[in-house]
Amino acid sequence: MFKRIAIAASAATILVFLFGMTLVFAHAKYDSSTPAAESTITSMPASVQVTFTEELRAVTLNVIGPDGSPVSTGQASIDLAERTHASVPVRSGGAGRYTVQWTSVSDDDGDSASGSFGFTLMTTEPATTTAPVTTTAPVTTTAPATTTAPATTTASAAATAAAACPATDKPEPGVDPRVNTYCKRQIVRDQYRGKINEATFNGMIADGAKLEDALSAAMEDLQGTEG
Repeated sequence: MFKRIAIAASAATILVFLFGMTLVFAHAKYDSSTPAAESTITSMPASVQVTFTEELRAVTLNVIGPDGSPVSTGQASIDLAERTHASVPVRSGGAGRYTVQWTSVSDDDGDSASGSFGFTLMTTEPATTTAPVTTTAPVTTTAPATTTAPATTTASAAATAAAACPATDKPEPGVDPRVNTYCKRQIVRDQYRGKINEATFNGMIADGAKLEDALSAAMEDLQGTEG
């Protein structure tokens, strides 16, 4: 008698546990998005689109711009043909990091979930401040740019980075002030893309190296790899 009661109690406990697990996995969680989470883009889209792991009953999407103000221009909507997809119209708030705050209600059981992710908008301005060559200055008298002496162009890249990056781009302690934010480093990397070993550059900057030293070493590493 007592043995049958104990078995029945154990079976009931297992059912409750399994049922509880089913409820946990019914949340509609973030799966993917456009722009992608933690990506860098060069132009602001007309809307932010998010795909969830479950079909949605309701959803809210709030997009916050680099200055902390909302850039969402309307309510979030669910794609009725694909109910795991939702979107919200947005405007550009300038260069910098954007944060997408989401709250979902699963159509399966009505449970809610919430979270956030971000992406960075870069300006499309040319990453250079050097003066153009004029007809009054013969081209043959100007010193040719080389990959082994980046010091003359480094100051230009750093100045452009400081001007293009938002004040809200939080600086990192112990890093050269000219490239102490992700935005500033990205502008320098874009300018020297294909000319430096980016892994070497990133590692030296993170270790506190000067910008000129990091560029020179990264150029030498790339040449050594190609050779």
